Amino acid sequence: MLDQRGRLLVAALGFARCSMPSYDRTLWALRKWLDSWPGIGHVAAGMHRQGFDLQLTVCHGVLAE
Repeated sequence: MLDQRGRLLVAALGFARCSMPSYDRTLWALRKWLDSWPGIGHVAAGMHRQGFDLQLTVCHGVLAE
């Protein structure tokens, strides 16, 4: 079972998958933060606190969509 931080992390990542209407500043700000290195670092730290093992790798020549 996830603690409060884990539930917040799941909610933030779920909102990041939402479409971004131009008028919704909250979703825009959340997605902009999650698309930054500090945002990725906070997600990684939160996952580590929840007991997940996270590994980031560089894939040269592969475009993510």
